Amino acid sequence: MIPNHIFSDFDGTLTFSDESLSATVFEIFDFLKKHSLPLTVVTGRGLSWGHFIVTHFPLDHVIVEGGGLLVSRNKDGLYNEELLIPTSDLHKLDQVARQSLKSES
Repeated sequence: MIPNHIFSDFDGTLTFSDESLSATVFEIFDFLKKHSLPLTVVTGRGLSWGHFIVTHFPLDHVIVEGGGLLVSRNKDGLYNEELLIPTSDLHKLDQVARQSLKSES
């Protein structure tokens, strides 16, 4: 368990339904930073979005790929990527995605 840590969805929670941001989001970021409360965004978006989010927002971590991958930015500005699910599950997810795409064609 991570004490005093906040996790939040991104789309429709920190953003509006049209994916825009309000000034309130940045007020929230400032409030959390002032009170030393780390925020981790959790999103179904892909890996490249994880890189974008930790680059453009005052966040050190984002969980992407529907909870399967943690993207972190270290002190040198480099990215670390850590799988949060077993590698065997990645193969299963890949098969399901491919089957779903085939059935839509």
